[in-house]
Amino acid sequence: MTESNGLRFTVNVGTLLESTFGVVDFTLEERMSEPFALKLSLASPQTGIDFGEVLDQSCELMVWYNGELQRRVSGIVSDFAQGDTGFQRTRYEAVVRPALWRTGLRTNCRIFQVKKPEDIIGEILEEAGILDYAFSLRQNHAAREYCVQYRESDLDFITRLVAEEGMYFFHEFEAGKHRVVFADHAGAVVKKTDPLFFNLANQGLEQGAYVRQFSYREAVKTSSVELRDYSFKNPAYSQSNQKISNDLAHQRQTYEHYDYPGRYKSGESGKAFSAYRLDARRAGAMIGQ
Repeated sequence: MTESNGLRFTVNVGTLLESTFGVVDFTLEERMSEPFALKLSLASPQTGIDFGEVLDQSCELMVWYNGELQRRVSGIVSDFAQGDTGFQRTRYEAVVRPALWRTGLRTNCRIFQVKKPEDIIGEILEEAGILDYAFSLRQNHAAREYCVQYRESDLDFITRLVAEEGMYFFHEFEAGKHRVVFADHAGAVVKKTDPLFFNLANQGLEQGAYVRQFSYREAVKTSSVELRDYSFKNPAYSQSNQKISNDLAHQRQTYEHYDYPGRYKSGESGKAFSAYRLDARRAGAMIGQ
């Protein structure tokens, strides 16, 4: 059904007919380096839909405005519930998550030897049947001599490995499918070249997307990071690596984060790990929203 403002929502679930469900409302939660969660409130003329035709099946939500597709989100149904039945419709609730979410249901203990982080991640994803993934990397991430997954879910292990390597992941959507992308630079997700206008008025989308509210804030965070480690190949070398933030105009410069061991084998890796750690410690220092 098309709303008076020109918006229309459609949903396709598994092999069910497109007319099976009507979208009452939905919420979508997306964060970097977390599986998204799409919560759907649905209505259907069918009173007894087989849960087996919905649970763990593909699902795609499409948002239309004046007949033009604006956004699509696809994944798999992780939760499904049947609600009250009225005169003509039965209410249902569904939660849709990416295929990556399934890796959180698998736990393992294993060792990866002399493998680059992206190769480790790719191996785990393919084990879970996830073939639609990509990497957008500008840094050279060194092979890990000895990398252990110990009593962790595959998702927790991937998330930890990604964080240690200064990466993050997000999802891209195409017709009927979605892709998880692992990146180590902001340019991978910030692809918009046209300006995004600010407008306080509650207007339609004829002129394109716009910002209606904006705020900016700063917070005091760690100012520098120093990591140290030990190498039996060169015991006299301290393997010390320090990284100082360039954005300290509004805070003291004495908030150092020191850690030992830094868990690296070479100076090149130590330099990169120090930068990654500082980025993590300064997350939220400057936020526009």
